[in-house]
Amino acid sequence: MKTLLKSLSVGVLSLASLGAIANAPVSAASLTGATIGGTASSDYYVYDVIANNKTKRSESPTSQDIQKVLGGNASSPTGNVELAASSEQSGFNFTNTTTLSGDIGGNIITLSSLTASDWASTYVPG
Repeated sequence: MKTLLKSLSVGVLSLASLGAIANAPVSAASLTGATIGGTASSDYYVYDVIANNKTKRSESPTSQDIQKVLGGNASSPTGNVELAASSEQSGFNFTNTTTLSGDIGGNIITLSSLTASDWASTYVPG
């Protein structure tokens, strides 16, 4: 009975959380002040959108290029940034990270490439 009540309370809490999310106002903001960092701060590619929504990799991207490609949206894409770009090559060091940081709506965020410990760690729900 105790297990049933615990499961039921988790389910009710999940539904309440979903209701709160569904009622929250939607807002969109662009990333500003984008910077690349981490222990492998040069291991990234910047892809810019060219004609017909095709992408082309920038050979020597600047911070302005990074900002530009992150300024688009679904109806007008402008490109993307690939962190840990060399991770698909043999000999890649999975202890290094490449990060992308910036400000969205007054909140500082950091996105990071995954490391070997990220892949090896397991989550056990409590």
